[in-house]
Parts: sequence; structure tokens; C-alpha cells
Amino acid sequence: DYITYGLQASNDIAGDSKLSRIQVFPVLNYHKSLNAEKGTYLSAGFMGGPVMQRFDPTKLSFDDQFINGTYSSAHPTRESFTKTNFTYWDASVGLCFSSTIGENTRYYFGGGLFHFTKPKVAFQKRNDVVLNQKYVINAGLSAPINDINQLIIYVDYFMQGGNRQIQGGLMLNHELEGSDENQKISISGGMFYRWKDAFIPVVKLDYNKMSIGISYDVNSSKLKTASQFRGGYEV
Repeated sequence: DYITYGLQASNDIAGDSKLSRIQVFPVLNYHKSLNAEKGTYLSAGFMGGPVMQRFDPTKLSFDDQFINGTYSSAHPTRESFTKTNFTYWDASVGLCFSSTIGENTRYYFGGGLFHFTKPKVAFQKRNDVVLNQKYVINAGLSAPINDINQLIIYVDYFMQGGNRQIQGGLMLNHELEGSDENQKISISGGMFYRWKDAFIPVVKLDYNKMSIGISYDVNSSKLKTASQFRGGYEV
């Protein structure tokens, strides 16, 4: 049995108001060994921490700033904001089963519950806006093709409020240097698909115990007429 720990940090900025959310979530996992020979584990994890949320009201335009159908930034608005930033706390839990098939094919499946405390996320206290709980089911496997190439497959299913989403895909991993167990270098490339939303090409470099990847969402939803298939980068 063993324990692993980590940190998930992200900064998301969107929209004309530059609505931003900075998340800093420590992660703790306990792995219970069920079969040492096959490397079978049942893992339980917890993630939680602060979410700092803010927006810039000066970047917004309002109905009362339009005079005779023409917008004027010099015309004052009657809209007022007593708070443009605040911090709330969020937490998630998960459970995962992992094992091997044969000698080198490893697989996992698991589930998670996000926002289980249902934090209030409105900027104004009088607006009781609660973040819905999110349920996630996922599975994946990695199987060797030969001595230096490996196929990686995964799929995720999300449920939150009245929304449902599924995404998945595959990657091919090619080992560049692996003579020393502690000096493994490999590169991966592949394609993922988010149902009725986007195709996602991915390239990733693994160096020892560290990984860095870049992906791009190629929008394929009904919005593609306006977006012209453009999406967003992630590193």
C-alpha cells in the first residue's frame, strides 16, 4: 500500500468581462494493494482547495449606454457592482480500480464526484447560485504494440445538472530512450473527440517522471459557422 500526493492548479479566463477562476487544489490518494503480482490496486482520492473568481465590469457594455441605438462608453451606466472578486472553496472525491492483463497491458476504470459541497458561486450574496455536483466515469488502457511503441486509449463520461458529455480517443507512444529505467524519454501523438463539440489533436513528451503536452480544440459543433472550426489551446 502507498500514498501519492500532488497539486492541480489552473487559471481560466473567458468572455468580454475577463471572468477568471484561479484554482489551487492539493490532491491526496491512498492506494490499497489487492494483488501484488498483477499490480492490482483500489485507489481512493481527495482533492480540494480555494477558487479565486473575479471579473472586470469596465469591459462590459449595458443597455442604458446605448443612445438612439448607438453605444457610447462615455455615457455612464446605472449598473453598480459591490463585489467583483471573491473566493469560495471546492472539493472532490474519487475511486479507481487498476490492474494488468497479461504481462504489460494495464487498464483502469473509476468514478469521481466533483463539487460535492455544492459551493455558492455568485458574486452577490442575494443571488443564491450553487455549483451543481458533477459525476464522472472514466476508463482506459495502455497496451504494447512492440518493444518501443505503445497504444493508449481512454474515455470519459460526465454528468452535471441536465448536461451530459462524453469524450475519448487514442494516442500512440513511441519510446526514444529507455535503456535506463530512470532515464525514459518518449513522445506521443493522437486524436480525441468530444461528442458533438470538438476534435482534439494532442502531442505529448514524457521525460523521466515528467510530461508536457499541447492540444487544440477544433470546434465541430453547431457553433462552427461562427467559430470557423477555431477552438482553444491547452498546454
